[in-house]
Amino acid sequence: MKTIKSTILALSSIALFAFTVPEGAIALWTQTTVDLGQIEHNVPASATFELTNDGDEPLILTNVRPTCGCTVADYPRTPIQPGQTVEITASYNAKNMGRFRKTVAVTTNTEQSTYTLVLQGEVVEK
Repeated sequence: MKTIKSTILALSSIALFAFTVPEGAIALWTQTTVDLGQIEHNVPASATFELTNDGDEPLILTNVRPTCGCTVADYPRTPIQPGQTVEITASYNAKNMGRFRKTVAVTTNTEQSTYTLVLQGEVVEK
């Protein structure tokens, strides 16, 4: 009887662990597009994008690349731990008049891998 109980307990434990699948890192963005509205010519403007690691393993930003030299991005270089929230800041130099739409490609170690952040608005004379 004791052997049967031990066997059942062991099999139950194995079944429980067999169905516990690790999620890995999961990127959860509060927003991926920011409209800055009208901004003054030659006055740089910035947008902040919040990213939370909603997974169970560290999230790593392997590459953060703006689409052109008129935009720069500031981001954490260290792994983002599960449950941790960080900020990525994208800044546009506002040297060209008119409407703009700039993107920042964020490559991670998540299943989706690449995310696109959008910074848009209109540069005007003030």
